[in-house]
Amino acid sequence: YQTMLAHYGYLPEREEERLTSLLSYNIDGLILSERHHTPRTLKMIEVAGIPVVELMDCVSPCIDLAVGFNNFEAARQMTQQIIAHGHRHVVYFGARQDERTIIKQQGYEQAMRESGLEPYSIMTARSSSYSAGGELLRQAQRDYPQIDSIFCTNDDLA
Repeated sequence: YQTMLAHYGYLPEREEERLTSLLSYNIDGLILSERHHTPRTLKMIEVAGIPVVELMDCVSPCIDLAVGFNNFEAARQMTQQIIAHGHRHVVYFGARQDERTIIKQQGYEQAMRESGLEPYSIMTARSSSYSAGGELLRQAQRDYPQIDSIFCTNDDLA
C-alpha cells in the first residue's frame, strides 16, 4: 500500500479540491480529519464507494467509521478536575473556532456553571500556534487579572 497525504487547513472547500485530486489516483480508502464536508465532497465519496474513517470525534454522525472521543465530555471533565484542584478563575483559550474548539468550549462552560463559576473565554480566528497562545495569555492577564488556570483547546496554544 501507498499512503498519500493532502493538507487542507480545515477548510471544507480546500478539502473538496484535495479529494478531487486524491480520487484521480483511484485510492482504496480515505482517512479524514474533519466531520463536516461540502455536499460535493459527500457526493464524490459516495460515487467512489470507498471506505472512509473520520477522526477527532465519536459523537456526531459519520460517513462510514469514526475514531475519536467526546470533546464536550472530555472538556467538561478536565475543567472539573482543574476546579477540584482549587482553581476558580479558569480561562478557556480557543483558536480557529472550528467545531471541536466550540464543542470543547461548551464543555468547559458547562463545568464552570455547574460549579457556580463564571466562564471566561478568549478566542482568536487565527490558526493555533505557540505565539498565538502567548498572545492569548497576555490578553487574559490584561483583561482577567485574577486568572489562576488556563484550559487550552490544543497543545499548540498550551
